[in-house]
Amino acid sequence: MPREPVPIDLDNLEKLAVMHCTQEEAAAWFGVTQKTISYKLRIKPFKQVWETGWAKGNISLRRTQKQRADAGDKTMLIWLGKQWLGQKDHHEYADDSGAVVDRWLKGLGRG
Repeated sequence: MPREPVPIDLDNLEKLAVMHCTQEEAAAWFGVTQKTISYKLRIKPFKQVWETGWAKGNISLRRTQKQRADAGDKTMLIWLGKQWLGQKDHHEYADDSGAVVDRWLKGLGRG
């Protein structure tokens, strides 16, 4: 006789997805195997709820990052600049004449 299926509540599934829980963590929450969660997430209503939850979690995280940056958090400003604007650290060294010197190669004896 087959086992009775464990009900997976869609509201709770979405809340777990908002927190970016892994499928393994969701399985532990519902008391099922990760294989069961993986199977359920192939079924349209479960997949939609999971994806919506993840998107809401991303929005919440992005909002918090933006708020911290707006409040002057220098680390967050630098990180967001790199992530969103493609900014990067650029190191150039110049000698007294103003020519760019590659100190790394000189340090290796190749310059």
